[in-house]
Amino acid sequence: MCGRFALALKRKALEALLGAPLEGPFEARYNIAPASPVLAFGRSDGPAGFLHARWGLWPSWVRDPANFTQIINARIETVLEKPSFRSAVRHRRWLVPASGFFEWKRDQKSPQPWFASPASGEPVALAALGETWTGPDGECVDTLALMTQPAVGALAEIHHRQPVAVRPEDFAAWLDTGSVPAEKALDLLSQPDPLFWQAHPVSRAVNGAGNDHPGLTEAVEDDAALPPPVSQLSLF
Repeated sequence: MCGRFALALKRKALEALLGAPLEGPFEARYNIAPASPVLAFGRSDGPAGFLHARWGLWPSWVRDPANFTQIINARIETVLEKPSFRSAVRHRRWLVPASGFFEWKRDQKSPQPWFASPASGEPVALAALGETWTGPDGECVDTLALMTQPAVGALAEIHHRQPVAVRPEDFAAWLDTGSVPAEKALDLLSQPDPLFWQAHPVSRAVNGAGNDHPGLTEAVEDDAALPPPVSQLSLF
């Protein structure tokens, strides 16, 4: 699964990644948790652009979100079958910019968090499915789930799932729900690049959702009990 990620980018890098201007204030975030607002890119009620959505998808048929278990991830293998995602994957495919994500390796008494980031050093756009939930009083809330797929290479030694990274050349097709069928869009993402991610262990301070500072993504080097960092060459 993907339960935490970071968006530590400069505004210009973010705009360059998605080829569109970002309006309003923007601050780097180092520990984005479910149920919080996240920056996304896609179509809600107009042309594609930046939008803010709640991380935790509420399907349109949900009557009371308070009684519904939030859906933070969507498996790429089953999105065409699951009622919660069938409409979104055909009509509301979004991108979520990120600088990396956190995962916990659970082979110790206290699970060890790792931070994975693109080996290229460039920012990444993660595949997401969006849903605009409308409440009984007419309130509209944009919500989303991040897509995941089986982890590849040595990244699988940390966890069996990884978020789906969308290649820049596939942005347009992924977002184009009018002309590109869901099946074709999913095919573009089904073969992850085993050399894309690099990872290293980080401080357990990331376990606290209220912690948000650059040190959370830095490699831990002073604890001999931790496994060595995974480099670009040794990761896969």
